[in-house]
Amino acid sequence: MNEAKYSDNENLRKLLFHLSKKCKLDMERRFLSAKVGITPFQYAALVVLNKQPATLNELARALLIQPPSLVPAVEHLAQTGLIEKSADITDRRKIQLTVTPKGKELLKKKLFDESGDKLNSAFNALEKTKQQQLINLLEELNDNLN
Repeated sequence: MNEAKYSDNENLRKLLFHLSKKCKLDMERRFLSAKVGITPFQYAALVVLNKQPATLNELARALLIQPPSLVPAVEHLAQTGLIEKSADITDRRKIQLTVTPKGKELLKKKLFDESGDKLNSAFNALEKTKQQQLINLLEELNDNLN
């Protein structure tokens, strides 16, 4: 029984790895073809900051990464004028990151045609009941990881 469970767990890990890799590559391809000048990761940071300005540490926590890994993305967003860095009003040692009007305009744009999204196409090929089952199972799995 343990062997079967290990096999299922290993299969799940492989499947999730391959799915995430395929989605990442598809998203990167779509961002390149849209010629927006930022990566999907930088876009994700922009989306988080658009909800609420944050420090580098707060943004890193929201993106589930370590702050040093975020520095190049933040620098690029600042250099391209999509975010602004300013001293925190409560603690001048902290740098507050805020989306600029240029960044807000980018977020309003439809970056690419949804019909070209491979994940959406694959998901929409499932029956509605299977779509809901998949969402429910992935939500439960995600909740169990927290």
